[in-house]
Formats: sequence, structure tokens, C-alpha cells
Amino acid sequence: MRNSSFESDFAGNLREFLEEKRFLGYSCDMAARNPAEFDAYCKSKLPGGTALTKELHLGWTVKRESEKNGSFRKRMSSTSESTKFLIRRGCEAYVPSNGFLPKQDPGHLPHIRAEDESAGL
Repeated sequence: MRNSSFESDFAGNLREFLEEKRFLGYSCDMAARNPAEFDAYCKSKLPGGTALTKELHLGWTVKRESEKNGSFRKRMSSTSESTKFLIRRGCEAYVPSNGFLPKQDPGHLPHIRAEDESAGL
């Protein structure tokens, strides 16, 4: 994804955010997707705005119907990182705590057999 697709008032800062990620060795092709979607959301909800308000951020942090917990966590993590970058650049922004994120699904939990269970095998 080309970072020239940014169009909100945060566009320049988001481009710098992705450049910093590239400089640190991250592959930003997929990483650019979340900031680009967030940029489009900001442009539609905050035209001409210069601050990422709590209301704006909470509107973005709604879990999508088809989104799994892992994807949601990645999207929120990416948004949090880019928001913290905006704050370092002097923008006014709200960053929610990580407490609202869904717990990670532990996946398959192995069953450890007791000796008497293993004896019959």
C-alpha cells in the first residue's frame, strides 16, 4: 500500500510514522493498511480537525462484526502505536488503555496425562 493515500489532517505524520517503521526494519506493506483505514476514518469523521478526541477514538475501536479477536487486537495495537507517534509529534490525541481489548484466545490447551492414564496406552 502506498502511504501517499493518506488524506486527513494527520497525513504527513502518518507518512512519517510508516517511514520510521521502515527505518526500524518493519515490513510496512500490511502495516500501512491499518493507518490508512484510520486516516480515512479520521477524514470522514473529523474533516479539518486537528485533535484525535476520545469520542473519535472510541468510535474507531468498535469491533467489526466479521473481525476475530486477534485481528481486532492487531488493529488496535497499530492504532495505538500511530496515535502515540502523533502525540510525540505534538498532536493532541486520546490513547485508550489496553484494558478494553478482548483476552487472547489461548487456542488448544494440551491435556497432560497422569501416570495412571498413560499406563493404559
